[in-house]
Amino acid sequence: FFYKVETRLKQQDANSNYDSSSTNGHNKRNLVKVVRLKRNRSPKPHKVPSISRNILRSTTEVPTFNDNTITGSKSSTGDVSNQQPRQQQLTSRKLELEMKNEWSPSLSAAFAFAQSLEQGACGHEPVKLDVRCYNFLIKACCHRGALQRAIWLLTEKMPELGLKPNEYSYNTILHALARVGDEMYLTELLIEMTNNPSLSLTPNSVEALVLGKLNAGNVGGAITLIQDIYNQHGVLPPSSTHLDVLEHALGHEYVHEAKRHIWFLEQIKQQWRSSDEYMKAHTNSAYTKNWDWKRLHDQVVKGVIHNPKLSRDGIKHLFQFFGETLTDDSFL
Repeated sequence: FFYKVETRLKQQDANSNYDSSSTNGHNKRNLVKVVRLKRNRSPKPHKVPSISRNILRSTTEVPTFNDNTITGSKSSTGDVSNQQPRQQQLTSRKLELEMKNEWSPSLSAAFAFAQSLEQGACGHEPVKLDVRCYNFLIKACCHRGALQRAIWLLTEKMPELGLKPNEYSYNTILHALARVGDEMYLTELLIEMTNNPSLSLTPNSVEALVLGKLNAGNVGGAITLIQDIYNQHGVLPPSSTHLDVLEHALGHEYVHEAKRHIWFLEQIKQQWRSSDEYMKAHTNSAYTKNWDWKRLHDQVVKGVIHNPKLSRDGIKHLFQFFGETLTDDSFL
């Protein structure tokens, strides 16, 4: 979400970029066009929940507020004892802004309609909102940029009503946080999901976690996260996510990271070509004893093995698009 594609000229037999001021004819004949990704500006700090929540942990920056903006001013005292109350004040202030009607009339209308259902305002019997209804409200908050309000519904409002958020509740917020590259909050929600026995990671969960790291510019962390989650929980992101990882790695000239992910995909393909033996060898593993092998097998086969874009020819073509050469020796 934070990148734009640009093309530039590059020497075919060298790593240096083309100098447009040069008049060397030989220099011009050896030029090739390559594609790269250029990072745009990151979102403003008050739009990233973890930053707006933790900005007051610094002893040198204390934000001040007015009705429309959040700015920073220097603190002369640096009193650490007052950081927690100020942190809560900042989070409450952001949540208060998102709950105002002026934030989003359509979002306010959605909550007003939900409240009317609970009160039976139209002459019908009061309707008790369930987890599915709150999931719709969380989704509406995420689509209108009210991330603090969505997190408040997930962590405070629903438990207060005795409702247990499900995977859809978490996945909706995970994707919203991924759009602003909020790695810190994504990691916290990942820990919550893995520590809760009633919740399980899904391919959409992993997709959001990986996209969040890519949007934050952490390509290596995204690749490592895919490997760790697969080894511990047996879940892979959709095939489109693997392509996103390769494109970001190549677009930032992290060729070694792209090859590292290719080797991981090749290992998966080799394992599942003899899936019966692999299942027998890992059935008693501490990590794999609760896996749904049929679901995982279908996920891997459809998402990785049978995807033509993730085949060797497809990956070679992708490398060629970014001006890199990949040979058969690069695969396992």
